[in-house]
Amino acid sequence: MRQRLLAGALAGFACVLLLAGSAAAQGGQLVAAEFGIPGRRADVTPQVRALVREGVLQFEVTRQLLGVDPAPGRVKDLVIRIRHWDGNVQEYAYPEHSVVNLEVDPERAYEWHERGLHIMRAYYGGEGHFANVT
Repeated sequence: MRQRLLAGALAGFACVLLLAGSAAAQGGQLVAAEFGIPGRRADVTPQVRALVREGVLQFEVTRQLLGVDPAPGRVKDLVIRIRHWDGNVQEYAYPEHSVVNLEVDPERAYEWHERGLHIMRAYYGGEGHFANVT
């Protein structure tokens, strides 16, 4: 019984660490956002950028919020492209009425031509309890 409880606690701790790591790994520059269906997409990058609050994008995907309906009567999705610090671009797709929850870097984004130290994301904590101290 005690071993089972210990194994469950360790598994839970591992999940917390995994989730904390994935949230930190999301950070990057918002490159583009498109809403619609394949072949009928609208650029909603300015609308999505306007929703960034303190480096976090968190909102429900609706045509009312995005201000456009490129495919009336069809279920649409929102595709967000994020450029990470290493230059790789990753796509995140969210079906209509789902919730976006992404970390992004400030408007300044990455300035590749500058030299020196640039802190883009900083976390403080341990044992599954982390705070964004960027």
